[in-house]
Amino acid sequence: MKKFFRICIAALTLFAAGEFVFAKDNGEVKAETLERPPVLRMTEDGYRILWNAEGKSCGKLVLKDRHGNRKEIVPVRGKVNYKDSGYMADFNELVPGEKYSVKIPGYGKLTFFAPPEKGKSFTFAAISDHQTIEEITEQGFMAVAGEKPDCIVSAGDMLEDGKIKNWRKNFFEKISLLQGIPFACAEGNNDTGGGLFSSFFGLENRWYAAKYAGVTFIFLDSNMPLRSDSEQLEWLEKTLCEDSSDWKVVVYHHSSFNSTEPDWSFTKNREEITSLFEKYGVNLVINGHIHLYDRTKLINGVQYVTLPTMSGNFAKRVEVSENTSYYAKTIMGFRGYGLFTVDGNVIKAVVKDLDGNIMDEFEVQK
Repeated sequence: MKKFFRICIAALTLFAAGEFVFAKDNGEVKAETLERPPVLRMTEDGYRILWNAEGKSCGKLVLKDRHGNRKEIVPVRGKVNYKDSGYMADFNELVPGEKYSVKIPGYGKLTFFAPPEKGKSFTFAAISDHQTIEEITEQGFMAVAGEKPDCIVSAGDMLEDGKIKNWRKNFFEKISLLQGIPFACAEGNNDTGGGLFSSFFGLENRWYAAKYAGVTFIFLDSNMPLRSDSEQLEWLEKTLCEDSSDWKVVVYHHSSFNSTEPDWSFTKNREEITSLFEKYGVNLVINGHIHLYDRTKLINGVQYVTLPTMSGNFAKRVEVSENTSYYAKTIMGFRGYGLFTVDGNVIKAVVKDLDGNIMDEFEVQK
């Protein structure tokens, strides 16, 4: 019997050692200690910057404009897994269109522009499903950054799954390519897990609004209930009702309308959510998820666009269906992104593949 126990203990010891080596070989780290380069997220009042440089403490940040004006900002510690992790700081009351710089401990100087004055033309890039093939994610981010958009929105699936190693490999090791360009994102089904999405982006909820030069971007979590009695839908109606922006753009992962066979539209709760879009004058809805490009006709005044994957695998076992009442254009088999120029009473949209070829162009009129 003693020999049996000794064998069991030895086996358990070897198993534990193997688990340790496996974790070490995979480069696994704890969520709260993961090094994270600065992410400049859009908010309702300006920007929030979030980062974590392990072992680097931070006192005051000094925000400078190009005229030499200085403003001291005291960052606060962020929380990941209910533990202190990195820092975040809010940059509010920015001068429209002004160029700013700030030194981030462990990462050096970050330079960015404040949103332009309300009503002034600007371009935002839109991406989705930039999660799978690392070298193509890098190619995609470089292509988008090369367009020099004023800000970037993502419809989610930044990761292959919500594990820490994928946050590191698929997102944080690539996001530096967009350094200095304000960013905001919706949570995709592959981004879920452990509440890390909210923690890493400094969010109270997984749904939120951001404002940029006369546009209100509303980011929803389509992984969560969108029923009429849900907290998220109540928040959405209140936010839309109180908003007076020139343009309302809603971003969430699962697309509500697709012209595909079989129909991959996210029909669950579609009526509840789209009726609010129509009631409160939403202009544009941006989705992802199905790894192909799909644009509808106007549906009761609302333009719906499903972005192609930026670095994922292409949709399989699906065909284009032109028989839906809302069909406008569907293109399969390319990776790409969208550029949306807000100019007065029109949004001019161009959809490109990663080589810069134009795949579609359209306009959204007010």
